[in-house]
Amino acid sequence: MGDYHISRVPEGWQLIKQGATRPSKRALTKGKLLQETERFLRGKDAVLIIHHEDGTTVEKIYQAGKLIPPKWAKWQEEEQEP
Repeated sequence: MGDYHISRVPEGWQLIKQGATRPSKRALTKGKLLQETERFLRGKDAVLIIHHEDGTTVEKIYQAGKLIPPKWAKWQEEEQEP
């Protein structure tokens, strides 16, 4: 599972995998990048961390490219604990 970050850059917005030096995707608007990210993450297990301009973040979890609702993700984590 990889962590991907969406953040603001001078040229617009970028999607970059944690630890990478080059972005996976770029777009002029956050909305456009979110659309492209949905397609990019299809079939992948990933954590998407969206950095807003005000410094706050939102985390979304994908399994096999499908968005897992936050309450389900928490429930799955609890199920995995011994």
